[in-house]
Formats: sequence, structure tokens, C-alpha cells
Amino acid sequence: MGKRKFSIFTNRGFWRFSLSYFSILIVPLILFSMLSDRYFLEYYRNETLRQSSLSLRQRQIDFESQLDQMYAISGQISTLNAAKSHNLRKNNTSYMEIRASLQGINATHSFFNGVTFYSLATPNWLYTDLGTYNTVFYRQYLMNGKFRAVSDRLAGVRAGEWLLPGESEWQKNSGADKVLQFIVPVPGNDGGFLIFDIPEQSLSGLLGASEFIVLNDGEGRKLYPFLPMASDMMDKIYVNQRQPEQLLGTNGAAYYQINTYSELYDLYFTRVIEKDVLLREIINLQRRFTAIMIITALICGLLVYLVAFYNYQPIIRLNELARKKISDIPGNLHGLEQATFALERMDERYLLLEKKRAREQLMIRLIHGRVRSREQWESECANAGINISSPYMYVAIMELSRLYPIDVSGEIQHLLTEDYVLYGIEYPKQGNYLLLIGCPNDNHAMVKEKMLEVSGYLSRLMEGELLRITIGGICDTFAQIQRSYMQVIMASHFGDRPYENGVLMFDDLPHSAPPQGALQFVYPKTELASLYESIVSADLEKTLLVTDILIDMIRDQSYNTFLCNSLCYDILNTYIRAREELNISHHSVKNLKDENNQNSAPADMETLIDMIYTIRDETVRQISMDAGKKTPKDNIATRVVDYIDRHYKNESMYVSSVADEFDMSISNLSHQFKASTGTNLSDYITGKKLAYAKELLSGTDITIGDIAAKTGYNQTASFIRIFKSYMNMTPNEYRQLVQSDSK
Repeated sequence: MGKRKFSIFTNRGFWRFSLSYFSILIVPLILFSMLSDRYFLEYYRNETLRQSSLSLRQRQIDFESQLDQMYAISGQISTLNAAKSHNLRKNNTSYMEIRASLQGINATHSFFNGVTFYSLATPNWLYTDLGTYNTVFYRQYLMNGKFRAVSDRLAGVRAGEWLLPGESEWQKNSGADKVLQFIVPVPGNDGGFLIFDIPEQSLSGLLGASEFIVLNDGEGRKLYPFLPMASDMMDKIYVNQRQPEQLLGTNGAAYYQINTYSELYDLYFTRVIEKDVLLREIINLQRRFTAIMIITALICGLLVYLVAFYNYQPIIRLNELARKKISDIPGNLHGLEQATFALERMDERYLLLEKKRAREQLMIRLIHGRVRSREQWESECANAGINISSPYMYVAIMELSRLYPIDVSGEIQHLLTEDYVLYGIEYPKQGNYLLLIGCPNDNHAMVKEKMLEVSGYLSRLMEGELLRITIGGICDTFAQIQRSYMQVIMASHFGDRPYENGVLMFDDLPHSAPPQGALQFVYPKTELASLYESIVSADLEKTLLVTDILIDMIRDQSYNTFLCNSLCYDILNTYIRAREELNISHHSVKNLKDENNQNSAPADMETLIDMIYTIRDETVRQISMDAGKKTPKDNIATRVVDYIDRHYKNESMYVSSVADEFDMSISNLSHQFKASTGTNLSDYITGKKLAYAKELLSGTDITIGDIAAKTGYNQTASFIRIFKSYMNMTPNEYRQLVQSDSK
């Protein structure tokens, strides 16, 4: 049988696993990423902006404290007598006291790098910690686009006022660092001012050099930073700067803006945070986390798949075995579905085989009188699936010249009316059938007419091959079944009366035949043949049963010593021949064979019976042991399967043709095939033929009759009946189903 190649990319189990893995791991990961973007990132942004707002508020408080100190310093100067207007005009040494005071202020305050005192009482002089300077030569202020004297610029100052870098200059020292100046009027000193020089380093240290913070005064002038900003960002800041403590900008904006406002000093503190900068760290972290999760998911998925694939191997093997055992598995089933279907079908077949075995055992016991009561008869009939409620019964034996792939019981039942019930088993060997026929009346002529019809139909079905049906006398109780069987045996051996169209009935025998009421002894050739077949086919239950029946026959004829001894030796020889057929050898059996071949005095009956029991037990034990030791190298089943798989489309493919091909007997080949595969050889061939029929039904438009002929069935009705028994539908129904599925 061709081995199915397994590919993870074409196997439905792989795609189901992938979909499950994607749903269980990948989909939650995608959902997590989406929720992270929607909620976590938004939460992080809002929390970061809130912290930035609190930090900006703290910067504002720190800056206000520096301005508070400047106003405190101006209050200290107001108490300095030397700084009063009248002392500046009269006391020539006042500048020395002012200089000393300013030096002390500069020494204790690092936020500003210089403090200048100026009074309108002495408009031409500037008082610093380094000395006194003439305003005409050193300091000028920008007013209305032109540089003017200090007195002109400060004359109108009534409260704290800011002078931007570039609005003042030292003519003699133009390379000095740019500073932001804060002018504070000295209280109680009309015309006195303190000018604080605040360098950019102090502002960046207080407001944060690494953070983008903008300081504006109430008129919208930018006090810090000194360097110019991008015009579009400046426009945004100026437009929104009068919205203190408002989060400006949207999710789609390029930056976020936070404002705080100092009402005391009329100042606006604005922090600008670029969106990419704000979320860069968390986005990078998220990307790393997502990458780690994806890599972890892929690694875990690979490990899970490898484990699943490793554990899936038994399922693959189970599927391969299922395909070998069950040939009609639907093509749309895969994986466990396929294995489940095969197991269910095998279970059904096992139950059928069990019923068949029970029926066979029951019928053998019936014909040999081993069923002792009506209750036992009814109970065992129920277990075997036999339901004969007919008032009259016949026992018959049908002999075929060779095996045919047909359901003999089904074919015969098809020809009989519903008033007739038929059960059959292969007995004593393959190709011969023991039949139990139930009929509604004791009309001998009607029964014969029916059986002639059966004989003619089967002869045509088998193309004129030899067919004989021998029928015993009528019986109306189960106890008479043994007598009817014995009449079959006697009829088949009585006289030279020819069969009428293949049918011979005991009731038609001449008056010289044994009377119907007598149970004369007939040498058990049939039972010996059945024993041989049961041994070579490894049917141990049947072997034990037939052996017991034969021994009972010996004991029943114990008065005839010669007959009993002859029968004992025939039984022993049957075992020996069957063992040779199976290549089973044993020292004790060899001794038995040698003893049988010697012309010595015959042993007594009980000794021979003990020898029969010995060889029976040894044979049963050896067959049971050998069943577990067979290997593909040792048995022929593998070559038989390969041969059938290559030639099953041949119309002449039958069990007999396969046996001829391998030069083996049908029984031995069937035994070895079933022992190795668990399937009957005839069932396997039938399954392959039906698989070929399904191909023709689904892929061609040829007629049902032609398909029957191509698959080796001479009668279309037989093909339809067998196809339906396997597929639970007719060939035509199967073709319609396949065509509807393809549409």
C-alpha cells in the first residue's frame, strides 16, 4: 500500500493548530498593543504632563523667591543714608558707602552677577560694586528704536520692569555677556533704582537647562531663553500664553504646552514638550517589550508545535493504519476525525465479526446437537443476531468450485421472499457454506423451487462454475436440526443420483435411502475438513469446538474400536498437516507423526484421545505465541498488500487469484494475512475494488453496470448490494452526493 506522505503545510491538523495558536497567543498580543496605545500611552502622557506641570510650578515658585529677594534688597538700600538724594548731592563720599553695600549684596547672592544703583538726583552717574561710572560714556538704553541716556529710560519706571538683552549696551565693553536686567525702584527714594543683571546661566540653572521653558512678561515679551525659537512654535506660545495652567495642543499636535502664571509679578512660565520626546522613552520600551513578546511567542509557539508535532506522530501513524484497515474513509476527514472514523468503523466491523463468530459457533453446535435446551437456544440466538421465528427449518450445505467476492447469504436472501429467513456460515472450509433456512410452511415443492431459483442465479453469477446445494429434511424444533444436518451429509454421499440443476434434497432420495428418523453414523469428513481450516486460519475457538465435537463422536462410537482408532489417527494427521502448513514444528508432535507412520500395534482409544488433547493444546499455544512474533520480514502480508494495491483494478482480482500468484493455499494465505493486518483478505480486496468504484463514480460518467464489470462483478445487482452494505448508500446515490459537493 502506498504510504501517505505527511506534510505540515498540507495537513489540516497543522492549520488548526496554527489558528488555535494565533487565537490564543497572537490575537491577545495584538489586542494588548491596541489597548496599550489607547489607554496606557494616554495615561503615561497625562501623568507625565501632570508631573511637568508640578515641576513648572516649582520653577515659578523658585523664580518668585529670587524676585522677592531683589525687592528685599531694594528695601535695604532705602535705609542707606548715602543713597538718599540730598546726601548724593552734598556728600562726596556717599559713593563709597554705596559701593561697599553693593559689594556685600553681590557677595551673598549668586543669582545675579551685578547690582547697579542709579538716582535721578545724580543723572550722570551709575553706582556699582566696582566703582562709579559716567552714564554718557558707559551705559545707554534702547528706546523707540534708538539708544538713549539712562535717565531718559528710567524716568518713567514706577514698578519692577524688565530690560531685555540687547536693550542696553556698554559702549566701551561691547563684548560683555548678554544679561537680563530687572529694574526695581527703591522705596522712599524718589528717583532711586536698583538694576539687577541676571545672566542666562542663572536663568537656565533655575528654570532648567535641559528643559524647554519659556519666560514671558505680562506684555508678551520673551525674557528667557535669549536665543530665538522656531517661529511656528513662538506663534503657538504667544497665541495661548494667556491661558494659565492649561494643557494646550491635541494628540495630533507636534508638541504639548503647559503654562503657569505669576499674578504677583505678571510673568508667564511656559513649558514646551515635543510629543516625540514625551513618548519616546515609553514607545521605545513598548517596542522592546512587544519585540520580546513576539520573539517569546514565536519561540514558545515553535516549542509547543514541536511538542505537538512529536505527540501528533502517533495520530499520523494511527491515520496510516486506519487507511490500511479502512479503505472507505471519506476524503474530507483528517487527523483525529479520520482516526475516530476508522476506529468507529473497525468497532462496527468487530461487532459484526463477533456476531458472525457467535453465529458460526452456535450453528456448529446446533448441527451437532450441543444445544441442550430451548432456553439456551433462544439466548444464544439473541447473542448471535439470529432471529428465526419460522415454524419450519432446513439445513443445507452449498459447495462452490472457488471463492467469489460476493455476499452469498445476502445474494440468496435477496432471491427469497420475506417469509423466508436465511443464515449462513462458511463451513467446513472457504467456498462451502452451511445454511439454516427458515420457511413459513412445510411445502416441500415450494422450498425446492426457491432453491432451484437460487442455484440458477448463482450459476449465472459465477459464469457457470460448479455449484451444488444439498438440503436435509424438514425440522420443526431446534432439537431436530442435528438430524437435518446428518441427512444433508448422508444425501451428499448416497448413491449416484445426480443433482437437479445443482440442487439435491434429502426428501427426494429413493426409498433405499436411510430413513428420516434415524441418525446413522457418517464418517465426519466435513468436520475433519473444518478442523483443518480452523487451524490454518488461526481460529482457535473453532478449533477447540470442532475438536471437542470429533472427540464426542469417538466416544459415541466407543463400541467400534476400529472406527474409533481410525478417527483418532485422522484427527492427529489433520493437526499434523495443518501444523506443517503453518510451519509449526515441535519435538513431541514429530514423535506423534513417527508413531502414526510406524506399523506398530494401535494404541487404545483413551491414549489416542490424550494424544489429541496434547497436540491440540500445543498447537493452540504455539499459534498464540507465533501471532505476537511475526515481523514484516517474516510474513507475506506486506507483499500481498503491495500486489493488491498494484493490481486491484484488474477485473480478475480475487482471493483465489492472489493465492495462485503466491503459490499458497487460500486458507493459509488468508490466515497469514489476517494475523498480520487484522483484516480478512477478501474484505481487503473488496475494499480496494469499492475504492476503485468510487473513483469511477466521482471521476467518470460511465454507467453503473460498466463500473460493476470493471471491478469484477458480473451482476450489477450484486455490485450495488455490496456497495450499499459498505457505504450505506447505492452507487448512484454516492455519485449524486459527490457531484453536489463539487458544485
